[in-house]
Formats: sequence, structure tokens, C-alpha cells
Amino acid sequence: MIDFADLDYLFSRKALDKLSKNPKKIYKNYLALIFTAALNKTTLIERLDKYRGIQTSCYDLLNNPKEYTEQSLVESTGKLFRGELNANYIKNPNVDSTIDSIISFMREMIKSRINGERYLISLKELEKMMSVKQYLSNYYSNSYDNLEHHHWIEFDMEKGLVHTFPEFITYAYLVSIWNIYLQKRKCLIEAREDQRHILSQDIVFPSDIRIKVRTIESEMQALINSLSVQCITFTESYLYYVYYNVKEGNFKLQSDIAKKFIKKSEQPNDEDIIDNLIKPEFLQALETEEEKLLNLYAGFKKINRKRNRLIHASAFENEKKSHLIPLISMGSEELVDTLDLCVQFVLEVEKILPQSLKLLFWWGTMKHPNFKEYEEGNYVTRRDI
Repeated sequence: MIDFADLDYLFSRKALDKLSKNPKKIYKNYLALIFTAALNKTTLIERLDKYRGIQTSCYDLLNNPKEYTEQSLVESTGKLFRGELNANYIKNPNVDSTIDSIISFMREMIKSRINGERYLISLKELEKMMSVKQYLSNYYSNSYDNLEHHHWIEFDMEKGLVHTFPEFITYAYLVSIWNIYLQKRKCLIEAREDQRHILSQDIVFPSDIRIKVRTIESEMQALINSLSVQCITFTESYLYYVYYNVKEGNFKLQSDIAKKFIKKSEQPNDEDIIDNLIKPEFLQALETEEEKLLNLYAGFKKINRKRNRLIHASAFENEKKSHLIPLISMGSEELVDTLDLCVQFVLEVEKILPQSLKLLFWWGTMKHPNFKEYEEGNYVTRRDI
């Protein structure tokens, strides 16, 4: 694990101000090597070992600066870190100001981590310091080709650079909750079987069995409602990213409706994006796909309305029915249909998008849940993003 409080001190002005001349130059070289240690294409153990070695050297230098005055040590550490900068596509590795930029960058990252946040930086900003596209295409076997200046990159001391994809994150959460639901479903089946067995024996029914069943049933309902919300969140995140890439990128729209929508809208909802961007710009030219996608869209809108009942739970009345009904009534069959429809809807939208706007480059590299068959998914084994 990375000790960010320790890193905060090593990169602080307080530490640097203790040094001057050659010891300071060597120390800054070490700091640059901490940065490149996170970028190296090595295993996590190798990366952490390298970091700890540099950390030890930093503290040794701070405690014994007189032992680091030789010009040859400045040159050898400088040659080492410049080689690391070149290997990791850092721009201007031979310019002294590059180290200062790295130190400033690391201070911002450390500050975020100490505040409990992961560190994201826009591609536009990160490209000032390094060739991000070259790095990602070299580092990952399945990198995203349509990298844009408005995309967000995570810098992590243990994982290096990670291109963030909101729809992948929300889908991963969906898969995780689904897997937990399946585990809990298995527990409920077993608990109910125990309950039936006890009842068949004509003995006093233990209260702890009844409580166990009711507890699992309540947990199941909570997971059903969470999955119903999360599948909409996944669909929304996908649609928002399509919209964001059109608005901030260089895609040339043909539809006047879509042009006006992109120009005037700021943070539209999911249905706005479908009605004013997806349909007029991409669906009209593909009549063979229109009926299927529109049917899925109609189903999605119904699910979306029900999702709103779950998020904004109330006892309001509508057409002599309580708004509470979705909160307490959704069962496994309806859940499965809901999850499957949302995923199929996203895949249909992806199908009609031009190559430059497609997002699901990662779709074929993971094990997806089979909702209809109650089978788990697995995205954790992926290594390409």
C-alpha cells in the first residue's frame, strides 16, 4: 500500500528546502523516479518494491546530504530518470523544468489522495506533460482509439494511468450487485427449503428460522430495488458519454435537430438525448434498426418512470394507486426483464453509432451475466483497461 502522508512529506517544499546544489538535484531526480515507478509496465509487487527503494534513497539523502555531493551521482541519477521519462513517453525529458512539472503534478495527486479522492486529470492537461495516447496504446492490449481532449485519465501509484469510462464503471457496479443478488437468492432458496422441511416434521416451528427467512427476503428486495436503479444508471451513463463526446469532440452532425440540441443543451436527461440526438442523427438513416430500438426505448421509458418511484419514494396517489407499489412489489422475474432490456437497449444504440462514437470496445473482453438464466458475470479478470 502507498503511504500518501509519507509521499506528501517527500514532495513537500519543506523537504526540498533542506537541500541545495547537487544534493537537491539528486533528490529531485529521485522524486521524478517515484513518478515513473507508477508508470512502468511491471507487476504491482515490482512497482511497490521500486517505490520503496527510491523512498529509502530519499530519506537517506535528506538525513545525509553531504554524502550526495558528487557530480557523478547527479549525472548517473539524471541519466536514469531521463531514460525512465523517455520510456514512459514524457515530453522534454532533457529540460530541467520537466522535473518541476512532475513534482507539481505529484503534489496535486497526493493532495487528492490524502483528501480521500482518486486523482483524475483531463487528457488536455496531461498531454502537456506526456504523450498519453502512445503510453496507453503501448501499455494496454485493448486501448480506446477515440481518445479525446475532454476525457478523464486517472493517475494511480499502483495502477499507473487509467482511461476512465463512466459506462464501464456503472456496468461493473451492476455486475457486482447482480452477483451479490444471486448469492443471496441461493441463501433464500436454502432457508425456505429448511423451513419446508421443519413444517413437514410436525414440530414447533423455531422463531429463528422465520426471522432468518424474513431477513433474507428483505435483503433480496433491497438488492432488487438497487439493481433496478443501477441498470438505469448504466444506461444513462452510456447515453451521457455519447452526448458528451459529441458536444466536446469533433463529430460533425448532419441533423438540424441534433445541431440545435447540442448547441443549447448543458446537462440534458437520458430521454432528451435519445429524442434529440440519437433518433434524428443516427436512427433515421437505418430504417432496419428503427423498430427494434424504438420498442426497447418505449420499454426503457416505462422502467425509467418506475425507477423514479424507487428514488423518490412516497405515498402519493396516482390513478387510485400508491406510489409505494414499485418499492415493495418488484420480484425476480420483473427484475430480470428490466436488466435485460436496459442492456439490450444500450447494445442497440451502440450498433447504430458511427465508429468514432462507439464506446463499448471493452464489451467482448469480459464474462457478462446471463440474467435470464440467473448466471453471474465477471469483469475483474480483465487486464486491458
